[in-house]
Order: sequence, then C-alpha cells, then structure tokens
Amino acid sequence: MDMDLEKEVEDIKLRRCACYLMAINGDPRKEKVAFTQAYFVTQTRKIEVLEQMMAELERVSAREKLSITEKEFSAIAFSCGVDGRGLERCRVLETELYLEERQPKKRKRSWGLITKKFWRMSYQK
Repeated sequence: MDMDLEKEVEDIKLRRCACYLMAINGDPRKEKVAFTQAYFVTQTRKIEVLEQMMAELERVSAREKLSITEKEFSAIAFSCGVDGRGLERCRVLETELYLEERQPKKRKRSWGLITKKFWRMSYQK
C-alpha cells in the first residue's frame, strides 16, 4: 500500500482536553503534531505563571490586611493602657491558641474531654 495516499475525512470538533490528549500522544516528527505539542506546553506554562502570580498577590494582600489589623489592635491596646510587654503577652497567647487549634486531641485533653484511660479502653476492644 502506498503511504502517500490520503483519505478525506469529515471535519469534527473536539474539546480542548481531547485535542490536548491527541497532541501529547501524537508523533512529534509530524510538523502539525509538534506545533500542537509546543502550543499546549506554552499555554500550560502561561497558566502556571499566572496562578503563581495570583497566589503571590493574595499572599501580599493578606499580609497587608494583617498589618493594618495589627496596627489597629496596637493602637486600641495602648489607648486602654496596655504597655508593650502586655501587648507581647497577648500576641504570644494568640499564637498558642492558634497552634492548639491545630492539635485538637491536645486541646480536648487539656479540657478534660479525653483521658488516657479512655484511650486505653478503646484500644483494648
């Protein structure tokens, strides 16, 4: 069979995902397939960079909000007579509470909701 024969086929529409899968699994020695693969690689990288930039903007925005809140909190505390040492104690306690929230078993145990005896009984079953 001669390899130069071409068969006419009807045009079909494919979704982007289907095009991507066909291009990635295609033969890169063919010019159109290689071009399509390069296109998808380029577009994927653009999206990755855009997502990184958006995450960075969100982080900076959150940091700015935190900075404003910290300034407001300090101003209120100083107006109520709290000195720098008291303000530092408040921040340390806030950090400790935040870290305890990330360790629920420890917090429940400190509140007396979980005892070591309870845990031993549950494992003996």
